[in-house]
Amino acid sequence: MYVNGRPVEVPDGAARTGDGPRVVVRFVGPIGTRWSARLLKLGADVAFWCPPYGACLTLNSPEAAARLAASDMVAGFVPYDEQTCDRGLPAPTTLDWLDVICFSSAERPTVATALRDLGATVLDESGSKIRVAWEGDPAPIRDVVGVKLVERPRMPTVSATGLASDLGYDLPDGTWRPDLTGEGETIAVADTGLDTGDLATLTPDLAGRISALTSWPINPSWAPYVTNPGADDGPADLGSGHGTYVAGLAAGNGSRSGGRRRGVAPAARLVVQAIEQWVAVAPAHPEIGASGFTLAGRPTDLRALLLQAYEHGARLQVLAWGSPANGTYDNDAYEADLFLREHRESLLLVAAGNAGSDRNADRRTDPGSLTSPATAKNVLTIGATEGSDPNGFPFTWARLQAEGRVFANVADRNDPLFGQPDRMAPLSSAGPTADGRTKPDLCAPGTCLVGPRSARAVGRGWGLADPTPNYVVDGGTSAAVAVAGGAAALLRQAWRRALGRRPAGASLKALAILGATPVLSRDGSRAEDRAIAGFGRLDLDGSLPDPQDGSTTRLLSNATVSGGVRTGQTRTHRVTVPANGRLRAVLTWYDVPGERLVNDLDLTLTGPGGLPPTWGNHQTGDPTKPGAPDRTNTVEVVDVAGLAGGTWSLAVTGANVPQGPQPYALVVRTWT
Repeated sequence: MYVNGRPVEVPDGAARTGDGPRVVVRFVGPIGTRWSARLLKLGADVAFWCPPYGACLTLNSPEAAARLAASDMVAGFVPYDEQTCDRGLPAPTTLDWLDVICFSSAERPTVATALRDLGATVLDESGSKIRVAWEGDPAPIRDVVGVKLVERPRMPTVSATGLASDLGYDLPDGTWRPDLTGEGETIAVADTGLDTGDLATLTPDLAGRISALTSWPINPSWAPYVTNPGADDGPADLGSGHGTYVAGLAAGNGSRSGGRRRGVAPAARLVVQAIEQWVAVAPAHPEIGASGFTLAGRPTDLRALLLQAYEHGARLQVLAWGSPANGTYDNDAYEADLFLREHRESLLLVAAGNAGSDRNADRRTDPGSLTSPATAKNVLTIGATEGSDPNGFPFTWARLQAEGRVFANVADRNDPLFGQPDRMAPLSSAGPTADGRTKPDLCAPGTCLVGPRSARAVGRGWGLADPTPNYVVDGGTSAAVAVAGGAAALLRQAWRRALGRRPAGASLKALAILGATPVLSRDGSRAEDRAIAGFGRLDLDGSLPDPQDGSTTRLLSNATVSGGVRTGQTRTHRVTVPANGRLRAVLTWYDVPGERLVNDLDLTLTGPGGLPPTWGNHQTGDPTKPGAPDRTNTVEVVDVAGLAGGTWSLAVTGANVPQGPQPYALVVRTWT
């Protein structure tokens, strides 16, 4: 059993409580959805679930422990103690910051008082989180009643170091599909800022389509360490110009280039949140680093940023930045998952990060380099393939080798940065996550892409691009996630129109994965590992309601509560397959936040011919290798060819759904 991502042993028959009101309980097996109500009658509230078959419970009466011990649901329980409040993540910096996560926002004031009594300096409070300055062993802080978890925050950094032809939805003559522009959709970009920061003087590539432009001042956590606490230099993009570039790739209309340099969704609206600020580091605090522009406006609780964009109408949000995490699940990932669980219309697209390396020269990206919140379960994590055109940057991968990013194989170092859109960019961070999940989910073109340049920025990406000085060429997973954000707007527009209603965020995630095309290894000899490329390369045509290749695409379940499943429940969806046909189906759901899979669903395919069921995430393409149940991922794909014609059944089963019913998205594509 796992508690905050770490294994905890709960012996059969154990019935131990501690000084606090909480215990970790292991149940006898899969958790019935109505067990929460039964626990309440015993005097216990579920604080959070501990996969696969456990929970942290709050005991509400002295008699509750005895009732739990006598319950037929319970195998045993032990105290939730201070050691359990630690994910075991390595300290990311020399900062003395600690993020103290309380069990609830209602307990936060009491916990904050106790922390001050211990001698901690409270820097900021938000939601159920308290950020403190604390030197030494954090054990006394973990021991405070009401503290769920303690971890050290990491500093976020941006994920950056023609466009349409790489996406697979251009017409044969290279023009855009005129019916898909992103009109009626709003994309949020939380980043370094936007061009001049003045709606009256913005670049015409983006002017007139800004729904909101906000600036977040320096987070209060920085106050003891800088000489300009609370400073706000406004929404202008003054440093690298990263935010303007990302917004332009997603939704620029290319006005300053005669339409040549337009983004993916040129009619979409934008919500831009500037979280970059100039930080003047106080001389006594060199551990902060040098003074300069950094994402210091990012709120302590990530949900505050996401909620602001949501309230301005954005249902698609792009985060082209992340914090070093080496594939681990931290509180940023938790907050991203919680936001999506609570806002099911939303889709959050996150850059995988640019920490990809190949230190042993095997031409496979080293595992476990994902940033956070790219490690979250519910987000759509995007890695980078190469772009198809040099766009004025005709260099090889040796140019982007740096400390911490090593391309040991000479063949990679000699490869151009562009020209192989079906190969991964070696800098793209790879999965799997620390708990074994497939991430990234998808990849998109991310090198040598051209976007608008901020008129106020000192940075110029990888270089200026024609027509200068209004555009730059740049790359990284920032570019890839910007492309994917624009593509999500086109998908949402197309399916909103086809369905007559709005597709859920999980449905858009499933549809994007449904149309993905294969990615090859760097040497072209095999399919790239899923831990590196996810489920493939973004190709919109196969994700749209009217694919041009003759296939049929259907949204079978739109991730609404009415279509959810509980533990032990199965819902069956029937699909007609042509003779010698191919079927690709994708199941996704927004899981309960927390490390590892909480609500576990299974996807199976059965049909004529007497073959055993094919399980989600089997070996693609081969119906004779049906795979096994996946107990790790919130995305399951069935992809088989050479099927007998007739009616086939896709079944979605709730293997273990402690907090349900669990809504899900199920999409399917059939063709010959």
